[in-house]
Amino acid sequence: MRSKDGMNCEALLRRLDDHLDRETDPQTNQCIRAHLETCIFCATLARVESDVLGRLRAALAAPPMPAGLAARIHAALAREPDS
Repeated sequence: MRSKDGMNCEALLRRLDDHLDRETDPQTNQCIRAHLETCIFCATLARVESDVLGRLRAALAAPPMPAGLAARIHAALAREPDS
């Protein structure tokens, strides 16, 4: 299906990952959003991929730094002789 901005399913599928990673320019974003408003297949796929990506990001997020670790690192570095 081709949206009013001229993007078809094939073009959207090639750019979807970049779009979800916020790596597309504003004009491409507009074309993608227009296509997603008119194509249930691509909208569903984008929603599923966005959900999976969000879950992966949450699962792979760095754990918080233990309290006091930054201060201990800075103190240790301050004790190091200059090279």
